[in-house]
Order: sequence, then structure tokens, then C-alpha cells
Amino acid sequence: FVRPACVKVGAFSDQRREQIVIGRTYNMFVETGEVKTYGDVAQWIRERYRRELLAAGGKECEGKALVISGVVKEVSQSELWNISSSIKIELKYQGVVSEFVGASSQISHAASESEFTESLYKALDDLMQKSVPTVVANANGF
Repeated sequence: FVRPACVKVGAFSDQRREQIVIGRTYNMFVETGEVKTYGDVAQWIRERYRRELLAAGGKECEGKALVISGVVKEVSQSELWNISSSIKIELKYQGVVSEFVGASSQISHAASESEFTESLYKALDDLMQKSVPTVVANANGF
């Protein structure tokens, strides 16, 4: 932010049809299991936006503020030879609606739960790198 801007991170909703299973695991093209999330994914993403905007120089304050809200459109993971993760959101701020996608891919063979988690965090990192600068650039006047 050019100067400390007032920001409010509003509600994030989850519009995915399936909110727990986000992918499948395979062993030689045979499905061996499901990849599941635990907890509220929209809240997880919302909290990350709050932290990132504060780290970028924003401040939480009452009154006039840049209000950011969002919709989780897709969260997916797949594994065959790689773990591929993707998070797609619709972000709303200052009358603007923008779609952003964060993605991650890494080589894997029979990945562990921690590798799936790491890959999803990397996709979230990528989402933040792509979207936060856009929000910050549009924060003039707050």
C-alpha cells in the first residue's frame, strides 16, 4: 500500500458442490483413495487474505475501508506421477469482481498426507502472489 490503507476482509463463501473430497489418488491408473479437506476451506482462505493484506501494509480499522470478500469456486488435487493442486476463487473488492487461480505441481509417487498438504499450501501461496498485488494496487483512497 502507498500508505497504510484500511482493509476489511469480509465473508468468503464456498460454492463447490463437493466440499470435502477434492481429489483422488491413483496407483498405476487404479484409484486407491480420496483426497479430503478438513475444516472450513473458505475460512482458511479468508484468514490467509487477512494476514497477507496486513503484511502488505494494510490495517484493520472501523469506518471507510477497502472491503474484500470472496467465493471459493474450486479446490482440487490429483496424483498420478505428480501431485497437482489448484485453488480457484472469485474475489470482490471496490465493485470489481476478479477470478484468480493458484496452482502447484510437484513430482510424487505414492504421496503422503503431508505431501498433499504441502502442495495445497503451495497452491495457496501462488494464489496470494497473483491476487494480493492486484488488491493492493486498487486500494487508493482507503
